Amino acid sequence: MIPLLFAALTGIELPALFNDHMVLQRDQAIPVWGKAVPGEVVTVRLEGSPARQDRADINGHWRVDLPSEPASMTPRVLKIEGRSVLTFKDVLVGEVWICSGQSNMEWSILQSKDAQLEIEAADDRWLRHIKVNRSTATEGQFTFEGSWQPSSPEVVGNWTAVGTHFGRKLRAELGVPVGLINTTWGGTRIEPWCDPIALAKNSTFAELVKSRRAAPQAPGALFDAMVHPLIPYGIRGAVWYQGESNAGEPERYRELLPLMIRSWREAWGQGNFPFGVVQLAPFESNGRWAELREAQDFGARAVGNAGLVVLLDVGNPTDIHPADKQTVGQRLGRWALGETYGRNILPSGPKVRSVTFTETSCVVELDHAVGLATRDSAAPGEFEVSNDKRSWRAAEASIVGNQITIAGNGIVAVRYAWSDVPAGANVVNADGLPMAPFRWTKFEW
Repeated sequence: MIPLLFAALTGIELPALFNDHMVLQRDQAIPVWGKAVPGEVVTVRLEGSPARQDRADINGHWRVDLPSEPASMTPRVLKIEGRSVLTFKDVLVGEVWICSGQSNMEWSILQSKDAQLEIEAADDRWLRHIKVNRSTATEGQFTFEGSWQPSSPEVVGNWTAVGTHFGRKLRAELGVPVGLINTTWGGTRIEPWCDPIALAKNSTFAELVKSRRAAPQAPGALFDAMVHPLIPYGIRGAVWYQGESNAGEPERYRELLPLMIRSWREAWGQGNFPFGVVQLAPFESNGRWAELREAQDFGARAVGNAGLVVLLDVGNPTDIHPADKQTVGQRLGRWALGETYGRNILPSGPKVRSVTFTETSCVVELDHAVGLATRDSAAPGEFEVSNDKRSWRAAEASIVGNQITIAGNGIVAVRYAWSDVPAGANVVNADGLPMAPFRWTKFEW
């Protein structure tokens, strides 16, 4: 059932997240909130656990935090009682993740590679999905239109493909229920996904929200309509695939991505939750995608407890929507398993840690570089160096252990895979995960 349909009869309203088939986040307090008649006492009980009560305030708002629960594959009932009763069935406890961004996160199973095979493999009632309807607003909304669905061949075709493959990876490795909250809108920039309160506090971006508009590209409009109704639902973290619509302004994105991540974390009030960022795949564009990828890397590093999924080997140079969404979702899953769930795996491909410049060489130090090699057994490609930070030349690089060394006199800057489509980028680690593009200079740019 959808709670708002019954609000007039019951006097109790809940956001659409509270619904039959919902997944609640394990191992932390479980927030449940809604509206009722002012002064009404609301009792919330998850089957098998102690009840909690709250009294609706003068505006009718109430909230309870149910006790932490371990993961459970057993369906339970969530009951909310006031002057009347709402009952939600088939409730599971497991891992809950937000899946957000623009079209490459919204892209469905039906639109993606091996669609029919993926649909046929979708019978898993412990993997669940809810889609937030497209909407805009100029103030934070209470709810949205949507309902939870257990995975089945009948419904999974319309789910986020990246999110579904991410969820399947977690299901396979963790063995617990997984809930995916899909809040996406194709073609959107990052500005509408930022909390307008955070934008207003930032001297660079405050002007953006002085005059609010309910439009898909209006700063804060999607946060208010499509993120605010999710807060403070218990989640483990979020995964984010966006940036194509901001590719012409990497300097701006470099500031906005960490602002957005921090604003979500602050609004949720659940601490420094994990945030996975998908880096742009190769695509013949405006010549600035390398800089946008750098901005994504910078944003992930700046906020802490965030990961970067590299797709240099996955994209289609002539299609901004690569069909292979399996690899993207699985790499997000690897990152989460390694960094969030403590599994002993390489969470990502090699990433630059530091570069040492000498008079005759530069040495690139890397993280996640166990088994450093090239995918095609050729010499490392797509390395360039500069003696003045203005003119660049191709460089011969060599792998020495878990480092990359480039010989040359007077090198002051080095970069790797620095183009829209770096076709020769071939450095990987032992698990075949691609090295992240980077640039590094001896002095300030």
